[in-house]
Amino acid sequence: MPGCHGRLVRPCCLPSRTRADEPPVAPQAGPETTPRLRSPSRAPVVNLPMPYTPILATLGYVFSADGRRVLMIHRNTRPADPHFGKYNGLGGKLDAGEDVVAGLRREVWEEAGIECEELRLAGTVSWPGFGKHGEDWFGFIFRVDRFTGTPLPANPEGWVEVGRVMSLPLWEGDRFFLPLVFAGGPQFHGVMPYRDGRPVSWSYSTVSG
Repeated sequence: MPGCHGRLVRPCCLPSRTRADEPPVAPQAGPETTPRLRSPSRAPVVNLPMPYTPILATLGYVFSADGRRVLMIHRNTRPADPHFGKYNGLGGKLDAGEDVVAGLRREVWEEAGIECEELRLAGTVSWPGFGKHGEDWFGFIFRVDRFTGTPLPANPEGWVEVGRVMSLPLWEGDRFFLPLVFAGGPQFHGVMPYRDGRPVSWSYSTVSG
């Protein structure tokens, strides 16, 4: 058929007619002109990392004037205490509205009855999964090199020779960072993930100056 170039068309190339009782059917656009909207159910799932919101705490190690002994607390009064049965420095959870230095001063006063006069931040440790139920903790570790007052006599351990501390029942992970605290070297900032009550790794960076 001339002018049709081999395509199948209606006779005489005329458009089809509709019956009087039927409305004309609107032509449908081809797939190349039809906009496609992605179904919400098919939207890609993006797994965003959960925010790290650890429990904030302070931990202080009070040294004698000659630096040879350190004040230790035996946590054996509250079975619900996550530190129960362990020997530790002084400290605890940070209260809302207080900075970490104020939090440490408060804890040392409450636990030992002494006031911190000279202290410095030895470092920090991030403990993912450290809590009894897998809670994350983040600790600010301090050295207290000068204080006023007399430690409470209720402290069951009291002053311990620095060289004997590692023989006490400590948290397993404390053995990794305590040498850094006792050495009094550059400030350290470490990460120590816990699983089932035990550390699985330890890494840290130091800041000099």
